[in-house]
Amino acid sequence: MKTSDNKVPKWVEQYRRKEAEFWEKTYPAKSWEEKVAHWERGIREMMGASESSGADPYEGFNPEAYAVWKGQEPRIDEILELLIEREAVLEAERMWKAIRPEAE
Repeated sequence: MKTSDNKVPKWVEQYRRKEAEFWEKTYPAKSWEEKVAHWERGIREMMGASESSGADPYEGFNPEAYAVWKGQEPRIDEILELLIEREAVLEAERMWKAIRPEAE
């Protein structure tokens, strides 16, 4: 595995570049519905992976993840509300308490 001078594997650098390009160029060019679909798919995958490994499907909802999401999508609260309506997230109160515990 090749690394750069800072000892980060090349594949990690490539991944980071692709991720940055997605958030800087690809994601902003999406329509509102495409953005909602992106988040719905991601949230369902996150919850499904947790549940299939025997963990709590809501473990991915936490203040740190929420802060990242807010940085990626300023309208994430609207999207989360839509996902509740679409039943991608079934326990709305539990989700909101997990990502914004100070609101209790």
